Amino acid sequence: MRIPASLFLLITLFTQACKPDLKDSVHVKAVYHWKSGLEYYRLREFSYATKVNNVFIRLFDIKYNPVYGAYPEAKFYVGRGYHSESDSVPAFFDNRQLHYTPVVYVQEKVLRFVKDTDVDSLASDIVKQVNFMLKKMKFQNVNELQLDCDWTGETKQSYFRLVELVKRHWGQRLSVTVKMYQYKYREKMGIPPADRAVLMCYNLEDLKDSTVENSIFSKAEFDRYMTRNNYPLPLDFALPAFSWARVYIPGKNVELLSNFTRESLQYFEYDSLSPSTFRVKNDLSEYGKYFPRNTLIIWDKVDQSDWKHIYQKSLEHINSDTTRYIYYQLNSPIVHELESYLAKYD
Repeated sequence: MRIPASLFLLITLFTQACKPDLKDSVHVKAVYHWKSGLEYYRLREFSYATKVNNVFIRLFDIKYNPVYGAYPEAKFYVGRGYHSESDSVPAFFDNRQLHYTPVVYVQEKVLRFVKDTDVDSLASDIVKQVNFMLKKMKFQNVNELQLDCDWTGETKQSYFRLVELVKRHWGQRLSVTVKMYQYKYREKMGIPPADRAVLMCYNLEDLKDSTVENSIFSKAEFDRYMTRNNYPLPLDFALPAFSWARVYIPGKNVELLSNFTRESLQYFEYDSLSPSTFRVKNDLSEYGKYFPRNTLIIWDKVDQSDWKHIYQKSLEHINSDTTRYIYYQLNSPIVHELESYLAKYD
């Protein structure tokens, strides 16, 4: 049966009218706090300067040991030195009306070794540990939990089962991180059974390749991954706000030096091959590592142009009425540059 043109037009107009106007999506600024110890004063200064009131705090990691099985590590703590009676951390959170989301990082190795029969108990243990820590540190108004995991095609079933069970035990909103390749190749990698997804817009290049200009972020590579939209879960975006150095020692695997800056080179004798690439001239032991002669050091960082590029590109992929832009991370040597950037925008 043919549908009359007038009726088809009416149906189309009604359908369009019912769709949310995603151009009017509310954009929320947020930041990751990834260090185990609370950087209270930095968080306070950052929040006041940028009006960022949404903080994603890594509570702990889940790792695997052949003897102990899956276990929590690197637990978040407040510590006595971060506050006084008149300026307590919980009071600051409440007075500033911060909204904080606990994050649990799950090592991919856990998924490869945990038994199917143990996934439910693991999910239960994760939620119990989260609730215990939130209560102990007097965090309030928490209504979301986030899981961070770099699952693979081989481990996606175990991970998705874990996500499903954590969501059941948690009983509130559950978000998960999604890497760029998981986003683009969603048919192969699957869609996690969560409430929201955070697209991690960085770490796109091969660390082993010393010819890569910047392994943290590349505009061209990012655009190649962002050729699809209509992701089944509401999307938020995680943006890189950190720096590191790739260290290429002849005959060894590449290593990373976290929070590396140009000032980190002050103890080295080196030749500058480019503004971000340096070759060590003499053997040196520094930062707990040995750097033999001819070691190649490549400094990777991001800047405001990268953040603007990610933001503009993300507008083509917004699929919910509220979109969060979460900057990774507060505990970074370039946090002041991030602070200056975010302070420009309400």
